[in-house]
Amino acid sequence: MSLISTKKRPFTLGKALAAAVMNIAAPLIAPAFGSHLSLGTEAYASSPVEMNAAILLRDMRGSLAAMAFSFKDVSAGARHRSGGSVLAGVTEATRAVQKLEGALASKNPSDISKGTKSVSRAVGDLQTRYALSAAKNNGATKALQRFNVAWSAYASHYVLSKPAKSSPKASSAEVAAVRRKVSDLSARIQSLENQVADNAALRAEVRRMRREIAYFDGRFDDPVVYQRAAFTLTVFAGSFDAFVITTRTYYPAYYGYFDDVYYRPSSFEAYWDGYYDGYYDGLASGWYSDPIFIDSPVLEVSQPEIYQNVTYETIYNVTNETTNIYEVLPQEDLSQVAVEPLSSDIGFSAERVVANEAGARPDNGESGGEDVNSEQPQSLQKDTREAIEDGEQAPQVDPSMGEELPADGDTVPRQDEVTPTEEAAPRQQETSPAEEDVPPEDEGMPRR
Repeated sequence: MSLISTKKRPFTLGKALAAAVMNIAAPLIAPAFGSHLSLGTEAYASSPVEMNAAILLRDMRGSLAAMAFSFKDVSAGARHRSGGSVLAGVTEATRAVQKLEGALASKNPSDISKGTKSVSRAVGDLQTRYALSAAKNNGATKALQRFNVAWSAYASHYVLSKPAKSSPKASSAEVAAVRRKVSDLSARIQSLENQVADNAALRAEVRRMRREIAYFDGRFDDPVVYQRAAFTLTVFAGSFDAFVITTRTYYPAYYGYFDDVYYRPSSFEAYWDGYYDGYYDGLASGWYSDPIFIDSPVLEVSQPEIYQNVTYETIYNVTNETTNIYEVLPQEDLSQVAVEPLSSDIGFSAERVVANEAGARPDNGESGGEDVNSEQPQSLQKDTREAIEDGEQAPQVDPSMGEELPADGDTVPRQDEVTPTEEAAPRQQETSPAEEDVPPEDEGMPRR
């Protein structure tokens, strides 16, 4: 299901997400041209929105502001201490978006790679913190949905496009290594799903990640999948960080399942570093500023004016002020509390992000021996041809363990835990996260 296009043919976001936002009443952005999205027996007139990298990041900034204000403005009786964890995630996501915005302005390929990685990780972190919080509210939920949709559109064009040059290109050994990593992670996630089966919120979030990782089952014959795996694993790094932080404080009965060095971000992010270090080299100067057209019923609804030009400093001030309010609320143990799981149409899904078919534009024809306008390899086309041509649906995900996954509300039958396979080493030697990525002392990883 492709979100964006640099051509005149618009792409659609998808039926489930479109249906979820049909009840939002707000002025529409002036459309670039019209198209029609069929939603089963109903129809929704979808008008592609003209954006670029800077506009998408500004929209994400507005969504983060909306989340921050929603926690500030909620009535005192509806506040829960776990909202403080979400506010910490909003703060970190804001810092990541600001970092990427600065990197784009600098046009430094290395800084752009680091900034993009930071946002990818922050997306997973914020998603999981909010999913496990008892402090959900309608305003924050809609803002998170918009934030995730904007990042999906950004990632489709600026993260999963075909590289402008022939390097980076994963070797067969590197593809084999990430395949073993994914296989090992799939086994661990299956075990986690059984271990947290008694808690609806934890179970739903672990199951979401199991579905994400199931996408890769049987697909590694295509080397292009390495690129998507590196991106997905970076998002997972943020989610697992959030699992550790949140369960330690709010789900202590389950903390032991996540307190494992295996889930430290560095064990996931090394795949990004190995591939994306050279990905942003040699791009055309106008690639980020050129207009792209996004056919999304979420993004074509205007942000409230108060959030359209909000500053980063304003978001930091609001999150700091509101965190002080939540920190004095009664402590929560959510281990035995029925926290409502996050709807699947709200959360971010790397599987929904389909690579831009045209690829990145090289600077002054520096193609590195590749035709960047050529189509993606045949094995990728086989999975996404209908979605790319029709813009109606994402590639179908095969169940990770050869069975049909139960619906989010169903009880997961307990099974014997699966022993993970030995993890393969990533492209680089794993190192500790950079100093700027280490969470603050009160919200950070537990000392080991």
